[in-house]
Amino acid sequence: MSVYCNMPENKMPEPEKNLPSGIDRDTLLIIALLFLLIKDGGDMKLILALGYILL
Repeated sequence: MSVYCNMPENKMPEPEKNLPSGIDRDTLLIIALLFLLIKDGGDMKLILALGYILL
């Protein structure tokens, strides 16, 4: 017995289509990393460097 899905195997939804314009995966990753570093009291030079990349 096998179960079939209506969605074709090679057609996976792209998560970037749901993001606001101007924000890509790399930007979200840097923002998440900044959030974690600030929350845990990370190195201020690294936090500033990551913030500069986002400009």
